[in-house]
Amino acid sequence: MLNILSLLLPVLLSPQSGPEIYQKLEDTFAKAKTAKVRFKLEAKEAGAEKSEGGFDGMILFKEGRLVSMTGTTRLGDRESGFSFLIADGKLQGRVDGGRDRSAGVPKDYAAAFQKTFLRGGFLMAFGLTSPDNPTQPVLDPLKAFELAEMAPGADGKSLTYKLVVKEEGVLQYYGPTLACTLKYDPADHTITSRQIVGKKQQAAITFTEHYVVTLDADLPDKLIRLLEPDELKKKKPPKRGGWKPTECMSNQCTVDPTDAKVGRWMTYRSEAGVAKTDMTTRIVDKAGEDLWVESWMDAGTMKYGFLFQVGPDKVIKKAWAAADGDPAWTSITVKEPPKGAGAGGGPAPTVKTSEEKKEVKAGSFDCTRLDVSVTVGGKEYKSSTWYSKSVWKLQNGTEHGGMLAMEGTGVKFFLEGLGEDAKPTLPLPKE
Repeated sequence: MLNILSLLLPVLLSPQSGPEIYQKLEDTFAKAKTAKVRFKLEAKEAGAEKSEGGFDGMILFKEGRLVSMTGTTRLGDRESGFSFLIADGKLQGRVDGGRDRSAGVPKDYAAAFQKTFLRGGFLMAFGLTSPDNPTQPVLDPLKAFELAEMAPGADGKSLTYKLVVKEEGVLQYYGPTLACTLKYDPADHTITSRQIVGKKQQAAITFTEHYVVTLDADLPDKLIRLLEPDELKKKKPPKRGGWKPTECMSNQCTVDPTDAKVGRWMTYRSEAGVAKTDMTTRIVDKAGEDLWVESWMDAGTMKYGFLFQVGPDKVIKKAWAAADGDPAWTSITVKEPPKGAGAGGGPAPTVKTSEEKKEVKAGSFDCTRLDVSVTVGGKEYKSSTWYSKSVWKLQNGTEHGGMLAMEGTGVKFFLEGLGEDAKPTLPLPKE
């Protein structure tokens, strides 16, 4: 039951107004001394079978005085690198095969640009810098756009609004008014994704951006620079995920030892709006009574995994982590959970139980369905969860069996696949 309530918690704690949500997002971004934003953008016209192209790269912000943005433009099978820098009252831009751009800007331009990125994402930030158009005048970031019709999403993790483009020219290429949905993490108020819908020659076009944000990262000034022309030619999209955890809790592994046969694996998918995350658990080995369990999270723009050595009491003895592409596991700290963690509190939920068959991507299963409702502050929140005795309890098991699916306000969680042929992703540590 606690798992279900934890999924509802972001909704329960969400501010009531759109402007209040946005102010928290802006304050979080502004208070950080530095910010590192990995981004990925895909563009797709209505009715098109595949993406038109997009961008991959990274933006670095430091102390409201320095900004750099580097990455790769993708159009069909063609790729080209780009780089720009805002520093010391100057905006400089460079693209592979294009002319350099350099123009004077006000001293507060970097700070204003940071606010504008939060408003319109990479799509509008790139339009502002125009490194491939040296003839375009420098635009005032805070006068280029206005926000209108802000409203909180029903999922407690999103904000919808209209982005009104005030400057004519390149920024209005996709229309003077764009419909935006901004996703954020309610725990720390960092942005996670954005969808922007505009028009291209009267046809609707959707831009989907995903972000991995690291606040107060260690960013020496020398990292925030304009790339040299030869670096642009060698520039490739950044590897997906370079980040990995440095610690875990001793109770973090939810595998039930009675179902944990070596070779078994399960993948669950979480969908919240345009954001999709796959979570895979693999039982890769056993040493005496201890299990070796891999737990991977793949959010598209970032992928990392844990390796746990777990005793029969489900307590993690040792743990390691790896980012996508790492050649080996890295040992991490195992911490004890806070005292009182998992204790009850708050309003008691109402639970209705029924039996039904539920079909998901992994198959059709006979299930026990739990319909849960909880009232907080006069507002009712509902979710439905399906458990099956035919589903292994490698994640979120109860007396009704393993979890098959969960559906709540703005979020779906379901079993996507399972099998008995799991192998270690990386060589197991010999320590």
